[in-house]
Order: sequence, then structure tokens, then C-alpha cells
Amino acid sequence: MVGATEITAINDDDERTETVTQHWRGQKGIRGPSWMNMPLLTIDLLGTQIVWCTEMGYASPYLLSLGISKPWMSLVLVTGPLSGLLVQPLIGILADRSTSSWGRRRPYMFCGSILCSLSLLLLGFTKEVVSFFISPESPANATITIWLAVISIYCVDFSVNAVRAVDRALLVDTLPTAQQARGQAWAGRMVIVGSVAGFWIGHISLPLYFPSLGKTQLQVLSVLASCLLLGAQLTTALSVRERVLLPSGLHQDLTSMESGTGPGWRRFAVPKPSENKPSVSKVFKDIWSNIKILPPNIRRICMVQFFSWIGWFPVLLFSTVYVGEVYTLSLPPAQVKLSMPGEATLVGATALFDSSILALVTIILLPF
Repeated sequence: MVGATEITAINDDDERTETVTQHWRGQKGIRGPSWMNMPLLTIDLLGTQIVWCTEMGYASPYLLSLGISKPWMSLVLVTGPLSGLLVQPLIGILADRSTSSWGRRRPYMFCGSILCSLSLLLLGFTKEVVSFFISPESPANATITIWLAVISIYCVDFSVNAVRAVDRALLVDTLPTAQQARGQAWAGRMVIVGSVAGFWIGHISLPLYFPSLGKTQLQVLSVLASCLLLGAQLTTALSVRERVLLPSGLHQDLTSMESGTGPGWRRFAVPKPSENKPSVSKVFKDIWSNIKILPPNIRRICMVQFFSWIGWFPVLLFSTVYVGEVYTLSLPPAQVKLSMPGEATLVGATALFDSSILALVTIILLPF
């Protein structure tokens, strides 16, 4: 099945308007029974939220345990909101122009999920990876461990934001207009359920139950979160049928078998503006141009969203450390020495789990 849509493009150089016809192959849809359509389409967001919970709950205590000071740690963790600001628009535009036979979104889902999983595993096993190449007694071991942990957090932030961007775009692409609101509601449910699941897993002493997956809480959690991320993304990718965007100048001809580009295909003349060529600099230039012409009300909403998240991220990322420190200060000095390593972090993770439960109950009750 081949379809076509028209997009009007403006050439800034000579102010000419050009019309580009986009041709598609296949039909969009969701496999499986109708009552499972929304869960299958949005379960990928549950996987990305579990990754966020892992970082929010354990990245800051882990960096402090490596010897990073709190001011430097805050500079490392600010990449979360900033990476979303940069990566999501960039990946969205690049995916919009993808002509992969797998569809526009799924290649980025696969690549981003694999990179995110590897980065998360690297974060959990940073000490072991560095010690494999450099002796633990070497002075360089601690420094390289810190740098590798910071790089792995950067990779997790950028890759999970890329995956979440295409997950949201896939939802919009797949559903008809009448079901968009219902789809977004299901996406919100999956995010909050992912928060509850992620913090619930994180507040359990995992090495006691999964000793073969790692020696520390972060190691086991990174393995579980990686598996859940890949499983959730794979479930959605296999359940959704994407239309394939055909390259400009080429579309399937169901009645002709002309040669040249293969049976059943023929060339056609379509004006193609130079700005359709994807480039990182052009993408960011377009984003900045669009920001300047936003309607005032939309611009205010974006500003509120931006600064609210900048203010809210430190609360999320430092909650485990703060609650853990308060818990440690409440203990008698003798009991502090007898407490298990990582016990304060588990208490902090439990606080985040309680917070996610409260958020879930609030979302359920607020409409009433």
C-alpha cells in the first residue's frame, strides 16, 4: 500500500514556495486484540521511566562514593534536563526524515535502547571495567573510574532522551486523531507505573535475591533495568506497524514493472528543497527559528515547563542522598558503624518509592 502527502516548504533564499510530495509504503496500525492496543503501544515508556528511576535513585550516591564533591556532582547530573532540551528535537527531526525499511522510529528505538543499556551496565560495573585494565592499586584507577562513570551517565541521559523522543513520536504517528488524547493518557499511566515499578525494585536489597547479577545494589539494578528497557522497547516495536517513508524521487508503481531501480519501482520528478537534507547545524537553526516565532501563550508554557523541570530535577536527583544523610544522622554513633554498606541509600530509595505511590494515588484521585 502506497500513500502520499504534500508538505509545503519555503525557500528562504528566494522566497519561493515549493511543494514536496511524500510517498509511503505500508499501513500503520497495532497488532493484537483491540483491548491490548494502548498498553502495547505505550509500554515502551514504562521501560524508559525505569531507567530514569535507576539514575535518579542511585547515580548521585554512587558518584559521591567515588569521591566526587556535591558541587561537581550537580554539574554532572544537570545533563538530564539539558540533554532532553537538545536531543529530543534533534532526534525527532532526523527520525521524521528517515527512509529506513524498518520505519522512521524503530531504528532509533533499537539503537538508542542498546546504547542506553550498555551505558547503564557500564555505570553499574565501572569499577570492575577499569580494574580489568588498570590495577586497583594504581593511582590512576580512581581518576579513570570517576571519568568513566561520568561519561556513562552522559550516555544514559542522551540515549534515554532519544528513545523517549521516538517513543512519543511513534504514539502520535500510529494513532488516529480521535484517539490521540486517549493515547497520551495511557502514556502518562505507563510513566507513573514505571516510576512505581522502578523505585519499588530499587528499594529492595537486590543482591540478596539476585547474587549472580552483581555484588552491589547498583550492579543488579543496572542489569534488571537494562533488560526491562530492551524488553519494553522490543514489545512495542514488534506490536506496531509503521509506514515506511520512501526516498524522494522514488515510489512503488503497482501497475508498472519498469526497470532501473528494481521491479515495481519507478522514478518521478519531485522538487526537493536543499533544506530537506538533514544536518545537525540546520536542525538547531530551524529549532531556534521556530522558537522565535512561537505564539506568546505557547512560549509562556514552554518557559514554565523548562524552568519547572530545571527546579524539579535537583529534588529528584538529590533525594536519595538527602534522605540517606538524615537517616544516618538520626542513628547513634555505635549503630552507624554497625549499619550495612548502602543501607542509607536503600532508605533514600524507599522514600522515592513512597513518593511515587503518592503521585500515583494523586493522579487517580485528582480528576474527581
